[in-house]
Amino acid sequence: MTVQFLDNSCLVLIDITKNYEDKLYNYDLFRKNIIKLIKKAKKEKIPICFVLEKYKNVNDKKLWDKVLVSNQEDHHTDTMYQGIPMKFCVPDKNDYVFFKDGFDSFYKTGLEQFLKKNKIENLYIGGLATGVCVLNTIFSAYTRGFKKHIYLIENCCSDMTKTRHESTLKNYKKNYFQLVEI
Repeated sequence: MTVQFLDNSCLVLIDITKNYEDKLYNYDLFRKNIIKLIKKAKKEKIPICFVLEKYKNVNDKKLWDKVLVSNQEDHHTDTMYQGIPMKFCVPDKNDYVFFKDGFDSFYKTGLEQFLKKNKIENLYIGGLATGVCVLNTIFSAYTRGFKKHIYLIENCCSDMTKTRHESTLKNYKKNYFQLVEI
């Protein structure tokens, strides 16, 4: 089924960060699909929430912003890329950014409050890694009442291995989300 955004929807993109760039199963296709998905959401005026892992040892958003701006060069170590968006997936001024400390995009991030305030009923989810942060976010959304309104965009998620990506989809789709594609 192809993504058809419903009324009162939000696109949630999880951890599409530089530290995963060279570790992903099917990276080139994932990148192409995310670009297409973002264009579609923007064209349809669907709010986009980027949920990013908080940069290690940085609790001050101003410091994180400095890292984001200064981290344009590729000479930093892998840990410097934690929380830094991949170049094709950088939030713009009309997007919403939330920072998380663990696997769950809802835990102490403000995402739930944002969704409630904006009367969001339908979540469209993509990102990394399918079997970890994406799955934990889906579980959390489910327990927060979205249940029948969670749409996992299958070809806009990836993991370090094809096996974990596919087994996550197979094992949880019947109970926790509906699969769609871009």
